Amino acid sequence: MELIYKVYYKLNKKLINNEKEYLKSIDIDKIYDSIIKECWKYSIQYELILKNKYVLEIMLYGKRCNRLLKFHKSTYVTYEDYLSFLYKCNNVNIDKAYYICTGFFKKEVINANHYEKLPFKIILEDNVRFISKQMMMNSKHKDRLSRNYIRFYGYIPD
Repeated sequence: MELIYKVYYKLNKKLINNEKEYLKSIDIDKIYDSIIKECWKYSIQYELILKNKYVLEIMLYGKRCNRLLKFHKSTYVTYEDYLSFLYKCNNVNIDKAYYICTGFFKKEVINANHYEKLPFKIILEDNVRFISKQMMMNSKHKDRLSRNYIRFYGYIPD
């Protein structure tokens, strides 16, 4: 799957780079509303863990699995941020966790996530991968992110 995102980025590099600024300016409330709409649509229970100007953490309870989703508005995600997220993941019963940021993950975070042996999977998504995924999920293949609604269907548990 990683290869698909790399190829998509190479083909649409200019469009994705233009959308990075929009992603940085998006409000956490709009992200929260989009997630809640998806939860209502698919009858998913949710629990808000943390919501402030820069961070949204929400627990999603599916019929067969649980997921923790963190949306972080920052230029770089440090190792300390990752460790605090890992600590929260260890304290709740989850099968998968998503860490989405509007910037990039430092190399030490990527290495720690890759080599860490955990009973659950943590998926790190930086701005390029998140934008690529959003644009690929759009059925009309528009050349920009939706200004009214960001899709979180891929993050909703079964």
